[in-house]
Amino acid sequence: MLVLAGSELSVSRGHLVALGFDLPSKNFSPTAEHAVYEIERERGFSIIAHPYSKTIWSWGEYVGYSGIEIMNADSMLRKDVWISLPYLPALLFNPKYVFLQMLDNPKRNLWKWDELNRDHCVYSYFSTDAHLLYKPLLDLFHLHLLLQAPLSEDFSTAQDQVYKALRNGRFYNSVHAAAQGRGFRFWGEQGGVRIPMGNVITPDSPVNLNIQALFSFDTEAHLIRNGEIISRSSEKTFSHTVSQPGTYRVEVFLRERTPLGKNIPWIVSNPIFLKEASK
Repeated sequence: MLVLAGSELSVSRGHLVALGFDLPSKNFSPTAEHAVYEIERERGFSIIAHPYSKTIWSWGEYVGYSGIEIMNADSMLRKDVWISLPYLPALLFNPKYVFLQMLDNPKRNLWKWDELNRDHCVYSYFSTDAHLLYKPLLDLFHLHLLLQAPLSEDFSTAQDQVYKALRNGRFYNSVHAAAQGRGFRFWGEQGGVRIPMGNVITPDSPVNLNIQALFSFDTEAHLIRNGEIISRSSEKTFSHTVSQPGTYRVEVFLRERTPLGKNIPWIVSNPIFLKEASK
């Protein structure tokens, strides 16, 4: 098991997760904007934690945040604890079922993420944020990293592989407790060149966006541009050709019997960014 440690900082705007940094000589600043700069100076990157729950993030000018939490398990469990009382006896024999029943559609977080991505490159995270019931909660969400080589058995090399994928948006999120999400892929192609998630390109011709959902059960994938659905399909693989600048990402929903709500995305990809050429 590879364990990589970071910090969740209480800063002026809310809670900020810092990852991949060298140990600083002093504490990071309590001012959000300064903390982001100091984390970057120590070769790290930062993620806005639970922006609309617990400690709510107060929005200001974008200063280089790498990511934002889209789903936070601890926030959802605390929010719906009274609604979930009828399910609590099930904690004794099927806690994952209870947790899935308590998840909400993170539409407010998704809306804010899409807004940030109109001008910047920000990546999405599903976060367990476990404070209790660690064994079932830590298996609720997964981040699926797309590595260029198998994860190394050398700690330093493996650490670099993980952080490189996170820094570049080469990963997607899944509600793992609902179903295994390994069969998903999202990539672009232009002129025979493959464009992975997280990439920013300035296309000079149409780009073919490809979605692969190779699962034995029924799913529905939505291709989204700037927060609006532009295509949807229940096929295992499908493509959509685009030429307009924008932020393109994918949400996948389970369409067979599942305790996960039908409007809650099971998989959320990171985007492919198509930018307009500078004049």
